[in-house]
Parts: sequence; structure tokens; C-alpha cells
Amino acid sequence: MEVDIGKIYKLHFARLVREISPYVGREEARDIVSEVFVRCLENQHQFETDYRARAFIFIACKNSRISILRHRRIERKYHNNCVHSTPDTTAPDLKIARQEIRGKEHDKILREIFLRIGKFPKMQLYVLEQRLIGRTNVQIAQDTGKAIQTITNQIFKIRQKVRDMLKSFDHDILDIIYGL
Repeated sequence: MEVDIGKIYKLHFARLVREISPYVGREEARDIVSEVFVRCLENQHQFETDYRARAFIFIACKNSRISILRHRRIERKYHNNCVHSTPDTTAPDLKIARQEIRGKEHDKILREIFLRIGKFPKMQLYVLEQRLIGRTNVQIAQDTGKAIQTITNQIFKIRQKVRDMLKSFDHDILDIIYGL
């Protein structure tokens, strides 16, 4: 059975543009839907029925819209970082002094992080150590005799603790650690 992309286009193009327009604007919505229909035409032989082609079109339009919105969010973050960061035009001596201070702060923060991680329960420390050397959850579960879900839960708890720990610092941890 031949899939009629032209028929699907006539029935759904305007609807898809209306659905996407509030998120990305009318012109970009038209571009997205058009690109999806072109991809569908190029791969027309892969669709067994009109239903499958239509499902592909609707899902691809939704995914394209989401990708564009993510990309815009990243661009905004980048733009905000560029706008808010000022170029460092200070004298070389001040730059060296700043680097030394950053180095000391970096060491202090890393010591604090390691101290806090050292207070994790033994099981979480073992799981963290094993994950850091590249072991999988299944391997760790076999070594410890615990269920895989238990190991997964431990990893979740570790991540949550580390996130909370990094949030607890007064200044931007990434700024200091990576010198951004």
C-alpha cells in the first residue's frame, strides 16, 4: 500500500503549524513542519500505512520544536554569561594574585568536598569508588551480593548528596574549581 504524503500534508500541515507556532513563531513553525514533511517524503518507502507516516510526522514535529526550544535556552544562558562577565583588563600582577587566591580557594573547597564525601556510609563509598573506576551496577551488585536496584538507589542517593553539597557553598563552585 502506497502512503499518500500529499494527502497527509493537505490535512495536517496547517494544524501542525498552529500547534507549534506559539512556541517558536509562525515562520519557524512553517519551516519545521516543511522539513519534517520533506524527511517523510525522502523515507516514504519505510512507512507501511498512512497512520504510521502521520505518527512519524507528529512526533518529529514535536521533537523538532523541543530541540529548538532547548537550543534557544542554551543560547540565552550563553548570552547571559557573556553579557554579565566583564573582560579582565587588570594589571598582570593582580591577575597572578587572583590566580593564587583561586588556587587556595580551590584547594580549600576540594578538601571540604573530600571530607564530606568521607562521611558517606560505607556502602555508598564503596559504590562510588567502584563507579569511579568504571564498574557497572551489575558488577557491583554481584560483588556485594545486593540487588541491582539497591545499587541504583545508592547511586541516586550519592548524586543527591553531592548536588546538595555543592549547593551549600556560598560562591559558585564551578567558577572556583574550573577558573571560569
